Amino acid sequence: MPPPLMTEGEAAKWLAICSRTLRALRQEGKITYVQMKSGIRYTLDDLQAFVESQRTCRSTAAKAPRTSGCRSRSPAVLDFEAVRAKRTRGKRG
Repeated sequence: MPPPLMTEGEAAKWLAICSRTLRALRQEGKITYVQMKSGIRYTLDDLQAFVESQRTCRSTAAKAPRTSGCRSRSPAVLDFEAVRAKRTRGKRG
C-alpha cells in the first residue's frame, strides 16, 4: 500500500509516468496536490481522481472521420498507357 503522502517520484511511479510529466500536469492544474514545507506531496485520492478524470468511454468519444482511402485529387481511373505515352513524347521532343 502506498504511503499516505507520496513524493513526486513515488506519485509518478504509481501513475507510470515520468516526474517531468507529473510536474507539467500539476502546473497545468490537471492534478491536485498538497503543498508542504518539505515540498509537493500527493495523496492516493489525488492520483485516483486524476485517473478517473482521464477515463473515456469509446462509445461516447468523438470518432475520427473516415476517409475513402483515395489520396489523389481526382477519383477518376487513369489510363496508364496514355500517361506513359504522353511522358515519353515529352522526353523526345
